[in-house]
Amino acid sequence: MDNSTAVFVIIFILELLIIYFVSRQLIQAIGRFFYCLTHSQSKTVTLLALLFLPGTVIHELAHVLTAGVLLVNVGEIEFMPKVTEEGVKLGSAQIGQTDMFRRALIGVAPVLVGLSLLISSIWYVNNLLRLDVPIPIWVWILAPYILFEVSNTMFSSKKDMEGLAGVVILIVSLFIALYLTNIYNPINLLTFISTPQIADFFKRADLFLATALIIDLLILSFAKLLLKR
Repeated sequence: MDNSTAVFVIIFILELLIIYFVSRQLIQAIGRFFYCLTHSQSKTVTLLALLFLPGTVIHELAHVLTAGVLLVNVGEIEFMPKVTEEGVKLGSAQIGQTDMFRRALIGVAPVLVGLSLLISSIWYVNNLLRLDVPIPIWVWILAPYILFEVSNTMFSSKKDMEGLAGVVILIVSLFIALYLTNIYNPINLLTFISTPQIADFFKRADLFLATALIIDLLILSFAKLLLKR
């Protein structure tokens, strides 16, 4: 992997981590703001449900559809938020017992779907700008809304990510074993994917994620400003 591709990949991962932590703070701040307005936990939960409903539906359906494709049983699905010890939980889907590989894929599905929607949305707007054609007002309204919804609901909970750590450890162990036994050098794989197309993809993805992050930071700053009053 050449230096430029490596830098873009590192920035991509860092942006994801920052968005993850910012989204948690943002949901908490909005929840506190709603509580200050209503002085009612039930009304606060209802307002949160309405605000994040599209993103919550996408998140839970990503779990359910992935589980269906992988032939894993699915139970009840909830789209109403719940206040837990860890904070506000926007929704949930009951997934049956399965092996750690399928559990990891089901858990990470909302992140993959969310990233696809984020990148597709901004790519569409970017292409319109390149064509130098008038952009409809609904696009300017819908695109930021999609970024806000998806970026704050795509990340999985700790329970969703069960099995992912085990899969990562197993893959890393396999790569190390292949390298030590001279069966295959994993570095060759990194060289194979280090192409100008891959570098350009991550460069664009970094810009797109930065846009979602800026929107979150602006809303978070505004929410905290209102809470101080």
